[in-house]
Amino acid sequence: MLFVLSSSVNAEPDNHDVGDKECYLCHKYIKKNTGFLQSSHGVLFSNTPRNKWEARGCEACHGEGARHLDVAGVDGYSGPQLIQSFKPESDNIESINELCSGCHQGGDTLHWSGSLHQMSDLACTSCHTLHSKQREVKPKVCENCHTEIRAKLQRSSHMPMREGVISCMDCHNAHGSSTDAALSKPSLNETCYQCHAEKRGPFIWGHAPVQENCATCHDPHGSSHNGMLKMRPPYLCQSCHQTVFHPSEVRGGSGLSGTSISKFMGGKSCVNCHSKIHGSSHPSGAALQR
Repeated sequence: MLFVLSSSVNAEPDNHDVGDKECYLCHKYIKKNTGFLQSSHGVLFSNTPRNKWEARGCEACHGEGARHLDVAGVDGYSGPQLIQSFKPESDNIESINELCSGCHQGGDTLHWSGSLHQMSDLACTSCHTLHSKQREVKPKVCENCHTEIRAKLQRSSHMPMREGVISCMDCHNAHGSSTDAALSKPSLNETCYQCHAEKRGPFIWGHAPVQENCATCHDPHGSSHNGMLKMRPPYLCQSCHQTVFHPSEVRGGSGLSGTSISKFMGGKSCVNCHSKIHGSSHPSGAALQR
């Protein structure tokens, strides 16, 4: 429960504040084990506060400590601790988020209100550890809920998150955005182009699905096929391209002349010949062959 706690960073310090030293007398682990004083909150509040609110230290977030001291440690007492809790199992989701948003407004958190995570009743502390020195949300935090994505990342062809090369936050904004899937860029293609700039073009001969949506052919998190393709060629290619005027039938079989067309199924299949599959700027590259 929330007791006499305002989330306004302009609020005057309460006359029931007791100071950080009183907190550390009981909560020794906060100072010693979790690295609070080395965390972004600890450094700011304890060393370089920018206003009276931040200068309150622990009580800036947890609320006034005097009432808490009156009941803390009393033998047999099991009632409310009269202080703001940020434990993951806390039922104060609304008050926790309101308090955090009192300081964290704009920027990456601009679209938090109405975002999928906010509408799913997640608290800021569901993902963030407030006393930790670690500032970046690790992929395993996201995987706790997004289990289907975790499964895709275990496939043979996958985003290099398991190797620590990138993180979920390189593509997504967990606090919400104006795009589908909370992407950090205006579109999926723009997100992909952050790393795959050579696929951007413009090309003289463009490949329509490449220009429209990379996910038409690729699964952006992981696949059992090379290049994170949704299906292996020629099946993927033939899901759009008819076999008329081409020496193959859907899903293989015999050629128009009745001879075997296994040579069109081996290696990279269609890409054996149409190697510039993302687009070509060669004057004779209309078929994406050069």
